Amino acid sequence: MWEGLPDATRKELLAIWRDLHDECGGITRRAARRYLIQVCELWLTTAVLSQEAAKIAGHRATAKGRTSTSQKVRQAAKRAALQMTSLDTAIAKLRAMAKEPHLHAVRRRA
Repeated sequence: MWEGLPDATRKELLAIWRDLHDECGGITRRAARRYLIQVCELWLTTAVLSQEAAKIAGHRATAKGRTSTSQKVRQAAKRAALQMTSLDTAIAKLRAMAKEPHLHAVRRRA
């Protein structure tokens, strides 16, 4: 998974994957495993956007001279909040997928 990404990013994604996989009690269904990969990527993106919003707000509060506008701070905070809402929804869906029974298709001979 995540071949071609920088090692630090790949390690972070794998750590998130392990945490969510363990928390959901092991994910066995193929669709749920694929969805887990996307949730991990969403988690990492959310963390980056949250850090960016905090950095912009902190710079505006403490810096001298040219600083970010209050509009830019609000936009960054809103983007981070929307991303967090998406992550919460995705995790809830992943948990629901993990609880669904695994049904195997039964082939009948003609």
